[in-house]
Amino acid sequence: MSAMKDVGTVPVTARVAYGTRCELRELLKRERMRRAALMADPQWGTQRLSRGFAAEVRAAWRQKLAVMRNDGELLDTLDAVVTFGVRQELTERGWDHPWPPYPPKARNTGRWPGAKQGGYPEKLAFRLLASLENQVRAACWHTSASAIRELHDWHERHRLMLSKRRCSPTGLDDALEMYGRLAAKVTTTGTIWRAGVRTGLLLQPNF
Repeated sequence: MSAMKDVGTVPVTARVAYGTRCELRELLKRERMRRAALMADPQWGTQRLSRGFAAEVRAAWRQKLAVMRNDGELLDTLDAVVTFGVRQELTERGWDHPWPPYPPKARNTGRWPGAKQGGYPEKLAFRLLASLENQVRAACWHTSASAIRELHDWHERHRLMLSKRRCSPTGLDDALEMYGRLAAKVTTTGTIWRAGVRTGLLLQPNF
């Protein structure tokens, strides 16, 4: 992938449910066939055109593809599927607006407190606009910051208890129940990537 194509985008890796990759392959296969049918329209033909006119036609076709992908009318690449789905997810959550900057710790490579483990055996790698990735990360952080602070406090209070089990079964159950309530208030970026993929699959064009 050329550096020019990557300007303004960042790589993202998401863990997704089993079977997601298969569903995506089927969607992309159908959408690429539809793209080929659209491109076969005579208006995009460049035979018998001068070099200059042919370049203009190709540029217009690339612009049309970009608009269709942006509007969710053509989801022929994984990046297009996820971008469309993530934007829809942000809109549904009311998060499609500017957010304050997030702290550096929001981009560390470890798990956020409250992140769920397991259940997502497949991995997807794609690219998103840096502005969209930042918007998602900022939205997740600022809507989860209070719960994350409480989870840090929870760990500090219960670290010894959990490591040595120095509590009654009832006390442990109460502590874990509290952890579950706090963790449910945390929305990780992985949650949004998975929701975006699912939304992109469910809202696929039907022409």
